[in-house]
Amino acid sequence: MSENTTIVILPKHKKGNTFPGHDFYALNEDLTPYDLTGCAIKSSFKYGSSDGEIVQTFSLVSGFTMIDAVAGHYSLDEQIINWTPGKYYYDIQITKADAKVDKPIAGTWTITKDITPTT
Repeated sequence: MSENTTIVILPKHKKGNTFPGHDFYALNEDLTPYDLTGCAIKSSFKYGSSDGEIVQTFSLVSGFTMIDAVAGHYSLDEQIINWTPGKYYYDIQITKADAKVDKPIAGTWTITKDITPTT
């Protein structure tokens, strides 16, 4: 897996609406798929800044789904996002089977205010 962090800005999303999910692919430096077999995936979303309050943490089986480990394909699941409108900062941490940790993806996600409240 690459030593560099790729910045991924997730599409803006309205509070209270169903987020359709987002696919991610882990790649080696030569852009071939990184085999995620035996790896753990975790991500925290912080409000306002990378030093802000953690609002949500996702992991495999709790927000992330492994689609194809050998192909390095995983996804952030479809779910209702009911967070305070604003900008959130996140990174994705992959812990390999040998316990080495890599954070190949980081970015932001803006949650916007919905005009009609969800009942």
